[in-house]
Amino acid sequence: MPRRIDYDWELPPEIQQRLGGASYGAQRIIHEQGHLMVILHEAPTGAGAERKPAVFLRKPDGAWLHKGNNPGERAFAKLLESYRAALGTFEIRHQSAETAEELFQILGPLIPLTRAAMNM
Repeated sequence: MPRRIDYDWELPPEIQQRLGGASYGAQRIIHEQGHLMVILHEAPTGAGAERKPAVFLRKPDGAWLHKGNNPGERAFAKLLESYRAALGTFEIRHQSAETAEELFQILGPLIPLTRAAMNM
């Protein structure tokens, strides 16, 4: 199992303790000492169970970071748009589906995408 990526940002020890070492885990928010860590997942593709973390940090001064010291506002908006685009693609596929087989081909990858979106 790949280890969690440690990004180049200073985190309070309370956040470090809550993260664990193997992965970022489930989508969640961690708030400690004025720092707000938002752990989301990139929009899943396919029916597989692998989730790629999208990790954001809001520092006490209000600055948002993504993957270390990258500006986070644009990355956050891009993540949300990727979900909208993926769901839009499935809507189009659903509208044009004419057989049960075509519908079942949509359901497989749509289930993890929907679950991730709802958990977000």
